[in-house]
Amino acid sequence: MQFVSAISNEQHTGEALDEVLGEVREQLDGEADFVMTFASYHHRRDFDLIADAIERDLNPGVALGATAAAVLGSGQELEKSAGLTMLAAKMPGAWMHPFRYDDLPRIAEDDDPTGMREAIVGEGREGEPAAMFLLADPFSTPMVKLIPAINAALPGVPLIGGMASGGAAAGDNRLLLGGEVTSEGAVGVAIGGDLRVDCTVSQGCRPVGQPWVITKAKHNLIQSIGGRAVLDVIQETAEQADPEDQELLQHGLFVGRVINEYKDRFGRGDFLIRNIVGADQETGYIAVSDLVKVGETIQFHVRDRRTAEQDLRLLLQSQKLHGEPAGALLCTCNGRGLNIFEEPNVESSIIRGELGESLPLAGFFAAGEIGPVGGSNFLHGFTASLAVFRPQEQE
Repeated sequence: MQFVSAISNEQHTGEALDEVLGEVREQLDGEADFVMTFASYHHRRDFDLIADAIERDLNPGVALGATAAAVLGSGQELEKSAGLTMLAAKMPGAWMHPFRYDDLPRIAEDDDPTGMREAIVGEGREGEPAAMFLLADPFSTPMVKLIPAINAALPGVPLIGGMASGGAAAGDNRLLLGGEVTSEGAVGVAIGGDLRVDCTVSQGCRPVGQPWVITKAKHNLIQSIGGRAVLDVIQETAEQADPEDQELLQHGLFVGRVINEYKDRFGRGDFLIRNIVGADQETGYIAVSDLVKVGETIQFHVRDRRTAEQDLRLLLQSQKLHGEPAGALLCTCNGRGLNIFEEPNVESSIIRGELGESLPLAGFFAAGEIGPVGGSNFLHGFTASLAVFRPQEQE
């Protein structure tokens, strides 16, 4: 198994392609089996040129890509300039099955998941893929329905990717699958066989206070926890917090919803972090960016630069248990990067520092990140979703 990555900040698409493809061809032994490429909005008009060049020069089994607000690769994060980045791989013994959103069965609550599974992995294929990768246009893809449908069809299989962020309106984004480019829907690939894919989803938060059970709720409204008004509990949590947490609480508070209620204790990886999108002083209710139910456990969380760095470093420790990585894909939020770390290349530096300074790494800044938490896949915000590729024998 061989992975290589390359990146260019050339604003002219032809020059960027020459630089990236030249470096990939120089490093890669022969044609590619799998290519992922991401281009900043500067290259949107020439995205067909990018697709054609990849097919011509690398002849990949599967090529996947999207436009983005910013891209990253080979230790660089190009947030303030044009960027073209590529991750290319030779994966002998692996199988891949590409799919488009239009290929998937229409999603309904009573759908048989068999049709969805066959559309993603191929008809007649036995066994589960190691992972699935999905890139989607946020203006035309119903992710709130699509991800649960994929979870039902392929339970426990990680889904990694993100929402294209290279456009501010419908039709502005570009998605690539093989030699074809589209401006709507979603593109993806299921990968299995002789490889493993280990996922890390860093939500950049840490808990404050104690866990609480929801005792009254409706839709996305949390009306009471532990039999008390939610805003009263938040006020009490703030009063009991140390000065550092009190300062963070002034700048933002988040709700962590427990994924697996059967655990005795809850740690960082057990919570699905959601934003508080509203509050009512009169009733004490809060509204969150997710549906909630009575009986679920939540805990309040805070976030800042140091917490985001610590969270990523801590979660990467488990990656070290699986052996040396061959390559990695990072889909991080366009609200991270310089918006929180204030310095360039922080996440790429942390990942390479923990997993290997020469690790082939590429990815993009997304308008929503896809990744597994607690064994199920979700659409996140302000999250870093990392997929690390390794040979199967390192299991």
